[in-house]
Amino acid sequence: MGSTNSRIETNLNPIKTYTGFENHDNELVISKESFRNKFDSCFYDLADLLWDNFKSDHNSNDEFLVLRKYQSIIEYLSSAQDKLEIILSLFKLRELSESDVKALFKWFLLGRDLKPDTWQLIINSILSSDENGTYKHHTIVSCLNRLCPDICNDLVNILLQLLKDNHSFNLTDFNPYSLSGTILTSDLQWLFSTFLTYPYKRAPKTCLLQTTPLECEQLSHLHCLYDSTNHGMSLTRLLELVFDYNGPTIVFLKAKEFLFCLLSDQGLKESLKTFGKEYSFLYQIQPKFIRLVSGKLGTDSGIFYANFTSKTSKRGLFVGHQPLISPVIEINEDFTELKYNSGLPIRLNAIEVWAAGSSDHMSKLEDQKKWESGQVAKAKERKLKNETWQDSADRFLLELDGKRVRHSDGIEPP
Repeated sequence: MGSTNSRIETNLNPIKTYTGFENHDNELVISKESFRNKFDSCFYDLADLLWDNFKSDHNSNDEFLVLRKYQSIIEYLSSAQDKLEIILSLFKLRELSESDVKALFKWFLLGRDLKPDTWQLIINSILSSDENGTYKHHTIVSCLNRLCPDICNDLVNILLQLLKDNHSFNLTDFNPYSLSGTILTSDLQWLFSTFLTYPYKRAPKTCLLQTTPLECEQLSHLHCLYDSTNHGMSLTRLLELVFDYNGPTIVFLKAKEFLFCLLSDQGLKESLKTFGKEYSFLYQIQPKFIRLVSGKLGTDSGIFYANFTSKTSKRGLFVGHQPLISPVIEINEDFTELKYNSGLPIRLNAIEVWAAGSSDHMSKLEDQKKWESGQVAKAKERKLKNETWQDSADRFLLELDGKRVRHSDGIEPP
């Protein structure tokens, strides 16, 4: 029996075409080998689980999967509201070992491996094992649906494309994690793709599936505004490069063993009013992954307050449900130290800020910077051409401050 492309009629869809099916005892079936060959090598174990869960009845030949069962796999994956639940239900046991969980996450990552520190973050922080070192089915579902609700979306979308023969892609060379951040590593890009939503995600121009973009592809538009490794730990540079951007913004703050992430749907701005609405959050990423603060829907109270200029109000950056009264984190006015839950000050080691808005936001920022640079250049040229020291504004300001600047007034010009 050779593998053929069969045109198949069903009640749901008059004509269907699936590769690998053949006629066996007057019934369209697919062999296990042909079934596995539909999948990338990183999904072979998952293909075996699907086969074992949907293979023919015990009285039938287990060497083949009939068309009806094959279609039930597609329907099962397509109709389920909790995608994570259906993938976990493929495991026969209600408790998974650490190796099972690692296999599960490799599917989520579409064949990629996580670095050891990221894996430890997941095992020790996001998930929770029992006293035997195993992970209960319901615990995995509860933890991941709460912290990483989109973690299974890409996997299910890929599986459906493979089963429906709609694929024309190669996962081996697929790498959506092209951002080159110091703090925002490829592992963090993947992790953030599992829980970030609008307005931080954007559909890319080209997609692997050429249909709905994968979650992991929707962060490729991020643009680094500030990186303390390259720009230095400077409040002046931070204000200049970041605070003029008015789109959704992602801020990483590294202080000793802590890594925090601020997500502001209104950017960062100096204001005597709080800002950051319903899509604004504060996360602690390390040493424990947890959401600390969530924005409020339908209120005027934001979760951020930033003031580095006015002396009539608190100075610094404050984050919390009541940022001025009981901040969860507060950063001093020099942007060099951080306090967490009113604890002792911790020195900031690194800061990284990413623009997450549309291209229009970046275009407006670039236009504004060009205009400002042009105005500065014009002012310098005008000053050099028209202004003498006796008439200069700089001299006038020095005199107001009590500085003697008229030593040469009595000297006659040559």
